[in-house]
Amino acid sequence: MFREQQVEIDRGTTGYREQKQATFPVWADEYERILEEREVKGSTRRTYAQTLELARESLYAGEDDDEGDADEDEINNGKED
Repeated sequence: MFREQQVEIDRGTTGYREQKQATFPVWADEYERILEEREVKGSTRRTYAQTLELARESLYAGEDDDEGDADEDEINNGKED
């Protein structure tokens, strides 16, 4: 285990990595984009999209869509304007 960690240190592939903060709808949009880029099968993407849409509707029913713009800025810039 220590040898593996030393190899990571030597390669510069270990250490602190800043994480992005995002709301579920922003994360879900990004996830769908990544699935497309990775050329995941269409049937799989459609099934995931249906599940994600149900989650969006359940979690954010009745919320104002204008809030999504700030969330998108937050994930892209790491902060709100």
